[in-house]
Amino acid sequence: MSAADRIIAAIRQLNQQIKERGFTVVVGTIGPFNGLNGGTALVWTPEKEATRNAVNDYLRTHRNEFDAVADFDKVIRDPADPTKVKPEFDSGDHIHPNDVGSKAMAAVIPLNLLVR
Repeated sequence: MSAADRIIAAIRQLNQQIKERGFTVVVGTIGPFNGLNGGTALVWTPEKEATRNAVNDYLRTHRNEFDAVADFDKVIRDPADPTKVKPEFDSGDHIHPNDVGSKAMAAVIPLNLLVR
């Protein structure tokens, strides 16, 4: 079983358990992280990028399994290099968005499903 398959299986299991308890499930895609440093080594690899893309593709094509999918990846990825965070959204560590990026991500969360 691939890394993507294991992640997807875990997401599906959590989704089922959460829904069984009567809660709303809003899942978010995984944002880019090329350039992230783990101390002395680059964390990003082409294999991890392939896993990230496979999980995101699953979430986008199986939206009906969840109450909503917030496509954070689409919002913060750099169109010139989709493996990286847009420069104007990058906090400097190449994975976490800055305040402007966080605000852009928040804008795609369907609040009507969360606030009742």
